[in-house]
Amino acid sequence: RGLSQETIEKFQLGLSPRDGESLMDFLASKEVAAEQVALAGLITRGQGEVYKDLFWGRIMIPIRDAEGRLAGFGGRSLDDSGPKYMNSPKSPVFDKSSILYGLHLAKDSIKEEGIVIVEGYMDTIMAHQHHFSNVVASMGTALTNQQVSIVKGLIGRGGPSASRNVVLALDPDTAGQEATLRSLESSWKVFLSKPLGRALGADMYQRSKLPALQVAPLPEGKDPDNIIRESPDEWAALVKGAVPLMDYLFSALSARLDPGSPQGKSRLAELLFPLVAAIEDPFQQDHYFQRLAGLLGVNEATLEASLGRPKSGSTSYSKGGRQSPRGSRIRPDEKKGPAAGSTPFTRLDHDPLEEHCLTLILLTPQLLQLTNPSEDWVQVVAPDTTNGEEIPVIPLRLEHFRRVENREVFTNWIKCSTLDDLKDLLDPEIIQHLEYLLGRVLPPLDTRGSQADYIYCVRRLEERYLRELNKEEELRLSQAAEGEREQQEHKLIQLTDRLNQILRK
Repeated sequence: RGLSQETIEKFQLGLSPRDGESLMDFLASKEVAAEQVALAGLITRGQGEVYKDLFWGRIMIPIRDAEGRLAGFGGRSLDDSGPKYMNSPKSPVFDKSSILYGLHLAKDSIKEEGIVIVEGYMDTIMAHQHHFSNVVASMGTALTNQQVSIVKGLIGRGGPSASRNVVLALDPDTAGQEATLRSLESSWKVFLSKPLGRALGADMYQRSKLPALQVAPLPEGKDPDNIIRESPDEWAALVKGAVPLMDYLFSALSARLDPGSPQGKSRLAELLFPLVAAIEDPFQQDHYFQRLAGLLGVNEATLEASLGRPKSGSTSYSKGGRQSPRGSRIRPDEKKGPAAGSTPFTRLDHDPLEEHCLTLILLTPQLLQLTNPSEDWVQVVAPDTTNGEEIPVIPLRLEHFRRVENREVFTNWIKCSTLDDLKDLLDPEIIQHLEYLLGRVLPPLDTRGSQADYIYCVRRLEERYLRELNKEEELRLSQAAEGEREQQEHKLIQLTDRLNQILRK
């Protein structure tokens, strides 16, 4: 891999012999109890209750915490047998979700140059060998909440603007891009822009303060290790040319969601508009508002009529009221948000329909098995019919949920088998919302009654979703150019047919 002797010594790289007993025997000769070594994650109990070294036949990579204290190990297979990389198990001193690899060596450079985050050990080691000493690794695919907190602590201490930059340089494949979006959503809380109400006729949003996040798009098929070994200058240029967060999100989300479909447009607007509205600089905000209109294929007037024209997100709270960006006071008794239903993307303080449906599936997970979320309609004999008539049952989908906290609970619940597993995936503020949902009182229902209640809820959510899409398409049709009207009318007819199908039943 082209590592120098100096680098090998700097990172204390080593080798675990293939016999699987060397470390255990050595520590036993030092009178260290096997139970202690097992607790540290260095040996494991095999067949016949016999202890064996956990790592054998591997290049060994010590993992240290931010203070340089040894916490665990990573092991790279020499012949690609078994897992390519293996880490120490979680222990009282090692939790890879709360450690950034190489941070103890990178801290000084980060203060001057900002931080570059890569995925793997070798990416970090090779970067430091070529004097890119502000590089650290996440040791996985997506940054965790704990790792993000560490980064924020390092970056949020003032200093020159360059030292506040955070560049994400993760693998360019689909998994890497998904991991980037996942960490932006779950750990950086990028999409949690809070609606603050209205001022001067516009919706107001505020987002948690973030560092200057940037993303370095890497060439297809190359990771940082490859790039740095082949051309350190190319790596330097990629980091220097990292795109701002908003530019990355516009590109990544439009590739992931179809801007040509009504559902894709709705989801893109729902994700991106609050982010645009939360931008403090009015010139940047106007730039991204124009770009959002172009992405959705509408003019600015249409987008403004649908969602409103955002104002700067620099609203601050003060005693007795809130200050708008231009200093006009919003009275405490003034309505905190836009009127319910004024646009497809407004938020209520609570959404009783969403919450009732979530509580049903949290308490009765089997309800989700009624339909396949990949299908639009499934004909089944619904439990609320007495004559065996088949009616369309709609699967519960992510787009049915307007509120961010409900989306978060739903998307994680469908991955879990128990509520404890779900809580492990959620952030503290979302866990608080989950407890609220679980504390809601539902009427006593038998299995058939629960199914009927669930089917009714999902149908109402689908009806609401389709009505919102219908309004959007009607607005676009009213402003469509002559050559686009036929296609727009066809979309509107399809949506109306789907809506009528629900209303007839």
